[in-house]
Amino acid sequence: MTPNGVTIATKATKKTASAYIPPTLPLQKRPTPGRLPFSRIIPKQYAIIKITMRTNENLNSSPEQSETPSLNRHQKKLIGYYLSGGDNSYIFNSSHPNYNEDQVTEKERDFVLQSMQTGENNYARLEKQLLHELAPFNPPKTTDQIYEGLKDDKQGKRILAYMTGVNWNQFDTVSGSHITRFLSKYPTPLEFEKSSEDFLQLIADNNSINKYYEYVDSMDNFCSQIYGKKYEYYKAMKSLHEAAAEEYGKEEPLHTRGQKHHFGEKFLKIWGEKHEAERLIADSGVASFNKGNLIGHPERRNEDATYYNPKAGIFAVFDGAGGMNGAARASGIAAAVLRESVEDATPENTEDMADIMESINDAIHYDQTAGHSTGVVGRVLEKNGQKSLLYASVGDSRIYLIRNGKARAITIDEGSGNIIYNSLGRETAKIKQVGEIPLKKGDNIVFCSDGITGDFEKDFIPDEELAKIVEHASSAAQATNALIKRATKIDDRTALVVRV
Repeated sequence: MTPNGVTIATKATKKTASAYIPPTLPLQKRPTPGRLPFSRIIPKQYAIIKITMRTNENLNSSPEQSETPSLNRHQKKLIGYYLSGGDNSYIFNSSHPNYNEDQVTEKERDFVLQSMQTGENNYARLEKQLLHELAPFNPPKTTDQIYEGLKDDKQGKRILAYMTGVNWNQFDTVSGSHITRFLSKYPTPLEFEKSSEDFLQLIADNNSINKYYEYVDSMDNFCSQIYGKKYEYYKAMKSLHEAAAEEYGKEEPLHTRGQKHHFGEKFLKIWGEKHEAERLIADSGVASFNKGNLIGHPERRNEDATYYNPKAGIFAVFDGAGGMNGAARASGIAAAVLRESVEDATPENTEDMADIMESINDAIHYDQTAGHSTGVVGRVLEKNGQKSLLYASVGDSRIYLIRNGKARAITIDEGSGNIIYNSLGRETAKIKQVGEIPLKKGDNIVFCSDGITGDFEKDFIPDEELAKIVEHASSAAQATNALIKRATKIDDRTALVVRV
């Protein structure tokens, strides 16, 4: 029992009618408390008007109408996720009685809002973790499908053009490859938040309030198309933080601007600057397809996960196994651990690659809700003027090197048919495949799950055809979509192509 008389419920015990706040969880202060996350700016000239993200819940309810505003479904799920210390069963398995969001109480809501204001929590870390765990394209869409969703939104296409460094007057030329570039820079709404606010401030500085509101709505549609489920949870997180500020703390300015920002050419120049890794990579793209679309269950979770970081030159595909939600959980953990590892230090040699795979294996193994996962990871780098690919592989996902019309698998399947002998998360897992191969200008590298390559002969793609598909594509993004369309296995399909 807590001092407030709230009963704790762990994953092994059914939640009581009172609540499930876990005071025994270690609460951590944020290392550098700053402005409230998930903010939406108020343009200086419109400061008299409080502008918020115009969702249905914001339009139809307000603190003045109710002392304890009702929570929407996503907010309730998040409260369970926060209080459990990051158990995503509250997000992905809410039909289970122990994780059902309808059991969330007002007392639990108040506890979360108060702790958000005091900063004595690790919610910021949990929020980032959840947004990165959600499938890369959720709902699952190809980059061309996302662009199709923007075709009738003039402002939305201009936002995409602007954020990818394309001239505003050429927004009709923006295609799926620009969406891939956008997502490499902003994989979740968290990373995009500051740039979206700066963009809206630019609109406010140079246009009428009506035009500003048009772009606010377009930004909302743009983010919905780009991020899907991630954006829904982002808005729910934002609304909880806003409620915390309003009910339990004095709301302060969300931005402190020491000087006026100048955008336009300067902004595009920043986008045009090439990172070291980008000088080594001519083009890259990634696409994923959910098996659920083939079997009549589009709501099914994609069990593949990717890590796509052209700026660091690091790429990966993970294919979860284990059934139920355990498969998606395992591949999601793999991608998250790789992301954290790269944030600490980029791998420079085969020993570093092996260490990363060991860390991924341990994280999946010790997570009780995870299944296991295959995985291929690679980094493009240059040493003494020679380009090369560092790589590591566990399981039956593959890396291909395509050169001069020929495709060569540089990894070996650790399995036969649909049986996997070695996978990440198993106690017996072994990191046996790590290496480094030289690269030449014009090479193509393909990372893919077995949804592309198939388990049995009827689903195999001949090496010659694979090479032709990739080399004849006009862009890396087009190559990934072509591979997904060519594949015949009834499975999640993920392809990632890097052109040197």
